[in-house]
Amino acid sequence: MMSYYAFEEMKRAAGEIPTPEDDMYACRQYTRANEGYERKPYKDIKGHWTCGVGHKMLHPPTEDELKHGWSDDYIESIFEKDFIKACKSLSAAYPSWQKLSRGRRKALLDMSFNMGSVKGFKRMLKAVEGKDYDLAAWEIESSLYFSQLGGDPSGTDDGKDERPEKNARLMRMG
Repeated sequence: MMSYYAFEEMKRAAGEIPTPEDDMYACRQYTRANEGYERKPYKDIKGHWTCGVGHKMLHPPTEDELKHGWSDDYIESIFEKDFIKACKSLSAAYPSWQKLSRGRRKALLDMSFNMGSVKGFKRMLKAVEGKDYDLAAWEIESSLYFSQLGGDPSGTDDGKDERPEKNARLMRMG
């Protein structure tokens, strides 16, 4: 069976007209770029075993996983399941997220994928609902998520474009 990712690549190579699924392709690619791609397990910044495209492992890795890592096909299947889970989690926290601009959808989906949910960002979601995107971005910038993942404090810039900074910018600019 062909993965969704491979199917999207095939459609894009054939030059087909973009569809709503292509929009989700852009969201997947954005999250994939932010998460990175690791065939061998590693510990993330919180000490959780992680592998593939930001997949939090439910168990410590086996010796075989540590030595050989995961196959690309397995990584893609896990990423697809994790991405669908993030979409469902975001839909539960903010049902009208799909009506937002592509940039805002990318930011919210990426945050949901990274943290498992955005339901704890109640003030941010309320600001999004009220179309106050500057306030929503500020809520991202004022969060523990922002500081833990390397976002620069207000008025400073280390020259790196960190994940939470990109998400705040997407929220602000759409």
